Amino acid sequence: MSDAERQDEQDRELWRRASAQRPGPSAPVEPCLDPLDLASYVDARADQVTRDRVETHLARCQTCLDALADVRALLDGPAMLAPGRVIERAKALVAPGRLDVSVRRRAGGIWRVAQWAAAAVAAIAVSYAGFQAGQATWHEQEARTALVAREASFSLGGDEWVIGADNLLEMVQDQEGSR
Repeated sequence: MSDAERQDEQDRELWRRASAQRPGPSAPVEPCLDPLDLASYVDARADQVTRDRVETHLARCQTCLDALADVRALLDGPAMLAPGRVIERAKALVAPGRLDVSVRRRAGGIWRVAQWAAAAVAAIAVSYAGFQAGQATWHEQEARTALVAREASFSLGGDEWVIGADNLLEMVQDQEGSR
């Protein structure tokens, strides 16, 4: 038995139970179903507890039973398309070639952003390379200065003395700018 046949059989059984158990005028009126419960029942996605509750309610409530029949009729019927006049008006709102222009503009905007991003990456790379080169030069100068200071110094009684310290300081100041 296919799913459609099984669904039809379930509907027929529900209709039989509903017509056999019509509530009388003195029957208590219960609140109608939650639309989400009814929708899950229609879509066959309700769990067993919800399914039983919906079927019990549908057996007593003609309003919900009519709503279920209307929904099933809509689902089983042919798909409805918009009327031709609505489609023609929508086409008239979009001028020929206008869609192509907006796509090109959007692509141009993306290209412009890509160019700016590439320029930013290049600027960062150049800045980083310059920083590394400057740092390497500074380390070389520091090493030379330390070597000269080590060779030009001597120690007497634990105190270190540098011969020509004034010239060394002037040399360091000249090489590194204004310090």
